Amino acid sequence: LTSISNLLFGTDETTDRIYQKSSLTPLEVLNGVIGDFEDGYLFSGKIDAEIYDENCVFTDPTLSFKG
Repeated sequence: LTSISNLLFGTDETTDRIYQKSSLTPLEVLNGVIGDFEDGYLFSGKIDAEIYDENCVFTDPTLSFKG
């Protein structure tokens, strides 16, 4: 379903992302993932893009997004 939706309506993929930091500690990544979960990323689609590689793809039965 997500693939069909992306094909018909496109995606919000970004290219050439500029990161604020050159690297993150494991604790920063953990806190970012926890924050995304607590902020309801599953319903809003809003994530802290700083903690995900731009080529990372997350897929579940209802949505798919590229980090």
